[in-house]
Amino acid sequence: MTGTPLDTQKVLASGAHHGYQLALEIDERSGGAFRFQHGTLYPILHRLESEGLIRGDWEERSSRRRRKSYRLTAAGRRHLKERTAAPEELFINFAGWMISISSMMTVALLTTIFAGLVWFVLSGLVARSEAREIDSLLETSARAT
Repeated sequence: MTGTPLDTQKVLASGAHHGYQLALEIDERSGGAFRFQHGTLYPILHRLESEGLIRGDWEERSSRRRRKSYRLTAAGRRHLKERTAAPEELFINFAGWMISISSMMTVALLTTIFAGLVWFVLSGLVARSEAREIDSLLETSARAT
């Protein structure tokens, strides 16, 4: 799988990195599951920079080429917080739904839905507010069964 803009922001939340460091850190944090292919990382960095979520500064280095180091901006921190839901809340709520359900078919269906939801939340494709809305819908459907 290829790394995402959210993966990039998560790494930058820990401090400034240059492009190659970012790629290595994302690869390491994901246990090799997320890797940036050649030509993928820098367009993401340019887009995040143009959106004001990160800032890049050129570093002058003696006897070596200069490189650009990126850091998260205040807007980037807010965006990251918004796009990162608390997975433990979802797990606790899901356990409650499981207890309230009797049909094995419903359990299998909700487990599949939940696994998909967790993936979307962890990858940053679902914001906290959206996750809470989905959470509410699943709770309502669990009560209806």
